[in-house]
Amino acid sequence: MMLENEKQALKTEVEQFLWKNYHIIPETVSSVTNVVLQNWFEELDHEGSHLTADLIADNIADIANRYSVY
Repeated sequence: MMLENEKQALKTEVEQFLWKNYHIIPETVSSVTNVVLQNWFEELDHEGSHLTADLIADNIADIANRYSVY
């Protein structure tokens, strides 16, 4: 089970990648980020994941661009 501070640290890392790699203000895609992170955290809690924060940010940016979330 992941601790809240671990989740927050991963969320912060993802948000930094969103800004640094895609120039996306994290707050503008929070609806997508929250869903993607929730799924990732569940995966990490139960079976582990091959995804990293930069790949999660890639997915969020792709979804946001595809569906014009921001």
